[in-house]
Amino acid sequence: MSGMQRLIVVVAGIALLGLFSFSAPAMMNDYFVRILTVMCINAMLVVSMGLANGFTGVFSLGHVGFVGVGAYVSGVLSLSASAKASYLPDLPAWIAGLHLSFLSSTIVAGLVCVVLAFLVGAPLMRLSGHFVSVATLGFLIIVNVVLINADDYTRGARTFTGVPLQTTFPWAMGWLLLALVVLARIVYSPKGRAWRAVREDTIAAQAIGIDVLPTRLSAFVIGAFFAGAGGSLYGHYLGSFSPAGFYFAYTFSLISMLVIGGMQSMTGAVVGVIIVSILSELLRNLERGFDLGVVGATDSFRCTARIDPPAARSDAGDVPGVLSQCHHLVEHAETAHCMVRIRDQPVAAHLVARKGLRIDEHHVEPATRQGPGRSAAGRAGTDDEDVAALGQIGESAIHRARGGFGHRPIKAPAPPDAAGRPSATPRSRRRP
Repeated sequence: MSGMQRLIVVVAGIALLGLFSFSAPAMMNDYFVRILTVMCINAMLVVSMGLANGFTGVFSLGHVGFVGVGAYVSGVLSLSASAKASYLPDLPAWIAGLHLSFLSSTIVAGLVCVVLAFLVGAPLMRLSGHFVSVATLGFLIIVNVVLINADDYTRGARTFTGVPLQTTFPWAMGWLLLALVVLARIVYSPKGRAWRAVREDTIAAQAIGIDVLPTRLSAFVIGAFFAGAGGSLYGHYLGSFSPAGFYFAYTFSLISMLVIGGMQSMTGAVVGVIIVSILSELLRNLERGFDLGVVGATDSFRCTARIDPPAARSDAGDVPGVLSQCHHLVEHAETAHCMVRIRDQPVAAHLVARKGLRIDEHHVEPATRQGPGRSAAGRAGTDDEDVAALGQIGESAIHRARGGFGHRPIKAPAPPDAAGRPSATPRSRRRP
């Protein structure tokens, strides 16, 4: 195939994918559109990760650190002035008065990651093997610590919210196609061949005149730009995020996509994203249970019940029917999750004694009032004012008295005495 024919095929493929991205919301429901959007963002991140990890042989574990930096930089720059005054009141004046569009903030986020990658990569790209992996992992940890402690800029460990939801499927597809075209042109250029030479044998590469440090650093910096841009897309897709979302879990998720698809192939990186994303969604739906005739699995049951105080019932020894139904599900399902809202602690002891169940974790919380920020939809059906204690019944929280999972049970609180005072618990039986 000649160069002109290859160019025509590439342009036609880009045009078809662009047309599909604009027409997909009208052809499929929102669930599939959201999956495709996340797949495009992840594919962009995995392909950019593959520059250093696959083509230069530098296995970096800090790529998600640039994703987090890009998400926060773009989020701060795209917030409106009123949102910054509400969520980030201690921002410097020159940042508080700065408001950029979605595209501009995405580009700035990528450039900030380029500067950061140059400063970090200049010393780290001198390392090789496991040493550079540990060093870049340290960079990821440092970024996480900085994001948590920079309260004035990131709201710390709290959720950074208010980011405009502007990442759509066409935007994600457009940035993915841009990344693929640009990176493919670099990978299959003399610069890309230098990357592969350094990966195969650094001594031989130096013998033919290739400088190892600038070669590795160029791949690291270019990948950081698209990581920052991808972080901006991800932040504007979620709208609310925290530093925990850009840490080990996301790091190993992207690495698994890269390894499964192929670390030394851009096409394989995209295929790895598709495989892992489809498998994740299929396994997520298995929680509802399946039946193939020969092989089947029960689903996980959930039921919610609120237990009124004994004084509000005609018979203090009777358990509501909904709780009996929940107990029936516990007996017939391997994994059962039942949430019981308890208004007084004596009922918890009554539940344990009557139903023969043991509670591993019993969280006692004061009754909460409906704050001004709670919406009517969020308040419906919860009755927060009446809930004084919360008992979590689940596969790791409550067991049958005849079995268990090896956890030490906590005794349910004893009923109050005649004077209405809670019974004292022996010090030796208290859980530290």
